[in-house]
Amino acid sequence: MGVGERIITELQGYRTMTSEQAARVKIARLMQKEALLFPLSDAPILENEPWREKVIHWFFSVVAALERTQQAGVKHPFNRAAVHVTTALLDNHLSILPIDRSSRFRRDRIAYQVLATSCLLLGMRLVHHHQSNEYAAQQGDQEETQGEMRRTINYHEHMDQQANHATNQCIIEIPNASAILRISAAPKCISEEQVLAMVREITSSRIFPRSQAVTALDFIQVFAALSSPSGVASSPHGVLLGPSQERHANALADAGLFFGSFRPSIVACAAITIAMLRRFTNEHDITSIRRLVLCSIFGENHDDDARHAVRELECRLVRATVLPPRNNHHVATCPSAHIIPHEE
Repeated sequence: MGVGERIITELQGYRTMTSEQAARVKIARLMQKEALLFPLSDAPILENEPWREKVIHWFFSVVAALERTQQAGVKHPFNRAAVHVTTALLDNHLSILPIDRSSRFRRDRIAYQVLATSCLLLGMRLVHHHQSNEYAAQQGDQEETQGEMRRTINYHEHMDQQANHATNQCIIEIPNASAILRISAAPKCISEEQVLAMVREITSSRIFPRSQAVTALDFIQVFAALSSPSGVASSPHGVLLGPSQERHANALADAGLFFGSFRPSIVACAAITIAMLRRFTNEHDITSIRRLVLCSIFGENHDDDARHAVRELECRLVRATVLPPRNNHHVATCPSAHIIPHEE
């Protein structure tokens, strides 16, 4: 069964569940996938990498530059999801390497830059692949639920929409290795062949995700999807994210990328807790909100390690959003000339 068929099967199963039941199933599957993609314990060494922060800013910068080349209203993979998936690929690959090889990347600027470029190429492709499968699944689900008369009446309109979507899909071009090197004005010592060789190495890894890596955004989306315009919805332990809370949580998840020792589920817990605190300032304190969010993701019997990790990350995120950023490349008008400056 292909990825698209699996998504369709999952959507059909979700229709027979309540929104709360469906959310629990989605969270459980995200946790299972996270356990497979993050087989090792959280590695604080990630935060000591000299160039990690710089390449994450560069990821945001390149994605923003590519986003500006797209037509308005066209769904494309040049968004924050691509940065989150790319960063997960980078961290996961370094975590499974032998110590001598991972140390080489941390010492060799060119090698790290090749790895970062390769992860960005794969990250955008994974997001694009996921979007295509999601669209196909939604279209199949919509056609199945429509009555025959409705399909007949809307036949021409539906065909027009399909044609427009096909056109939109055709104009989305995921840049290849040479295009990324050109956009970033990479030094001549980095070749397209080096990047493609690294792509082959990453994709041959036992933990390389074949559909899309799990990110904090996936957990946030589960609770955002439960919110309704009328404000009446059910969710695990009452955790709901309205549009403003979702935007806030996503922004906090972006900041959480720079703290590499935390898993996506932990980042999501911290981001959702802070975002919900604004909504329930007069009703709940942060401790009670944190407990609700932890229970909704990790279950009633979550361990103390998860609670301490979420609390620690909350403090870091609050400080990161209050203090002015040291580097603001992700809002720059164009990518920086080099991912990692030569003098470093």
